[in-house]
Amino acid sequence: MTLVPTTLKGERPKNYNPLPTTLGEYFRKRRVELGLFQREVAANLSVDPWTYLNWEQDRTHPARRFWPRVVAFLGYDPERELAVPTAGGIPTSYKGPELASGAVD
Repeated sequence: MTLVPTTLKGERPKNYNPLPTTLGEYFRKRRVELGLFQREVAANLSVDPWTYLNWEQDRTHPARRFWPRVVAFLGYDPERELAVPTAGGIPTSYKGPELASGAVD
């Protein structure tokens, strides 16, 4: 019996929600589409890899000062997709505790 090298080909299953409903799902979808690791996205956004992990898993949300980088990475403003109420163009649900006291970045 002769063995012949065989290669199986097929599309890899997508390991993200194709219709994201949370900011974390938007992050994951974009990262997977670009073929990046979490640490690469974190470096691109100038944040700690653990910070990005928490964003992607919806444990925490980006502070106001990160929002321009978030929009640049995603390629669009997800607040429109998520129907998030805003104040001055920044999603109110993503404001960190530093803004609750009235402090400005």
